[in-house]
Amino acid sequence: MSHRTVQDVMTRQVVRVVPTTGFHEILALLTEFDITAVPVVDDAGHPIGIVSEADLMYTQEAQEDPSSPLPPPPAQAEGPDRTGAETAQELMTAPALCTTPSTSVVAAARSMDRHHVKRLPVVDEDGRLAGVVSRSDLLKVFLREDQVIQHDIVEDVLGQVEGVSPAAVGVEVTQGRVVLSGVIEPRRLTPIVLRLCRSVDGVVSVTDRTASRSGPVAPSDHTGRRSAPPTVRLDPEAGTEMTTSFDPATTQSPDLSARVSLTPTGASPGRLDGAWWPRSHDLVSELPALAAEMDPRWGRIIRVTVNPAHWPVIPREVPVTGHVIQLGWFEQEQDADEVMVCSFIPRRLELLVIPPETEAAVAERLMTAAADPANARTGTDLLAAYGAPTAERSTLQK
Repeated sequence: MSHRTVQDVMTRQVVRVVPTTGFHEILALLTEFDITAVPVVDDAGHPIGIVSEADLMYTQEAQEDPSSPLPPPPAQAEGPDRTGAETAQELMTAPALCTTPSTSVVAAARSMDRHHVKRLPVVDEDGRLAGVVSRSDLLKVFLREDQVIQHDIVEDVLGQVEGVSPAAVGVEVTQGRVVLSGVIEPRRLTPIVLRLCRSVDGVVSVTDRTASRSGPVAPSDHTGRRSAPPTVRLDPEAGTEMTTSFDPATTQSPDLSARVSLTPTGASPGRLDGAWWPRSHDLVSELPALAAEMDPRWGRIIRVTVNPAHWPVIPREVPVTGHVIQLGWFEQEQDADEVMVCSFIPRRLELLVIPPETEAAVAERLMTAAADPANARTGTDLLAAYGAPTAERSTLQK
């Protein structure tokens, strides 16, 4: 799913200053053009910093005021001392955090959020200032016409997900709010469709009113935390059948390989592609082992989506050997007891997440059942059927 880019929304006519521009002139420019910051450029037009209203306010805050109950701000521990600053060179925040015209609006928004800035200078291939993109610019994508959003969903989502018939799914869009109706078959594709619909620029929310010829999927919107698990080893065989066996002798010296079972090679998967039995509820600790197991078989894992029910902390990304895995999470669209693994090939696998505290014998049966091509149960239904702790039951026990 491609997003709009910075060049689609950025301001091209940019007010700028040079390092020698004075305090008064900068303030006059901010007032005249009703802006809150200006980029500072060098002789070649490369942005070297930004002067914002906040930078100018420091001069006022530092003034003596016996009537004020608050003391002057302390000297900055990092960065230049702006006491008595008179020029852009002395006032600016540097270096300038920049972006490019081809950067997606999503990536630009994440960069602003991560670095706590309100705007980004946009530079061309030579590093020269080509524009500025602000928070309000990025939000313009939510002003897209409903008909355009509807067209994108039909063509770029329903028309691209293999197995989904666009003619069987109704799409209504009102002020960016999307309602899906009709039939999505196979039902296991519904979370994927919902996720992709949310990624369309301009979509505010997505409501699923689709049905299935075989009945609806059991809903899940659970949260809860689990205690640390005992150490037990499940050792998947290297063969295509991914059979499982247990070795009690290793409980004192646990194997750090991932405990995974997958549908046999060549067989069409059932509701799930297999199962994963992590040793803890810590994604940072568990994903490297999962990637080491999956990368050679299915291509480099680039993204994993989870339900918060099993994971108290969900970072944006997790470094693994040789690359980084991006993480996403969904409470309503993704079964509470499942994880979706996306590879570079591309390929998507939906795995049952067996809680770490599950007894070894029960976990072994679940690993086999989840990888069975005849399985039609969701992750939550499988755990319940075998008496294993589900996200719902863990929440109720809290």
